[in-house]
Amino acid sequence: MAGIGSSNAGEVRTATGTGVLYVLDTCILVDHLRGYPEAREWLGNAIRQSQALDLACSVITLAELISGLPRTSCQSQEAVENLLSLMKVVPVGEDIAHRAGAYVREWGASHGVGIADALVAATARHLGVPLVTIDKRHFPMDDLEVVVPY
Repeated sequence: MAGIGSSNAGEVRTATGTGVLYVLDTCILVDHLRGYPEAREWLGNAIRQSQALDLACSVITLAELISGLPRTSCQSQEAVENLLSLMKVVPVGEDIAHRAGAYVREWGASHGVGIADALVAATARHLGVPLVTIDKRHFPMDDLEVVVPY
C-alpha cells in the first residue's frame, strides 16, 4: 500500500503531480468486497484503466475496512490487503485534519457528518479530486465534488 509522495512534515502533495483522479469512500470498497455486481463492475473498470486512472483512499478507509473484518478470517484480511494494494493510501496530515475539523463543525449538527467521513472528504478535497461514494448524503460539503458511480 503506497502512500502519495509525502514531505518531511508528513503532508501529502496536492493534486498537481499526484496522478490521482479519484478518492474512494469506504462504502465502494466494502460493496466490492461483498461481491456486489455494480461495485465490482465499476471498480474493475477503474482498475483496468489504471494506466490513466490512479485511485486512492484515505488511511481512515484502511482503518474502517480492517475494523470490520471477522477476527478469525485471514482470507478476508488478505482480500482487503490485495484490494488496497491497487491504490494509494493517503495519510492524514495537518491540512487534512484542519479541513476535516471544519467540515464537522460546519456540517456535523445539520447533516450528521462524523469525523471519519469528514477525514475522507478532506482527503479528496486536499488532493483536488472527486470523492467516489454511494453515500452522497454523508458528504454535503459545497467545496467537494462527489461522484455516485452506481
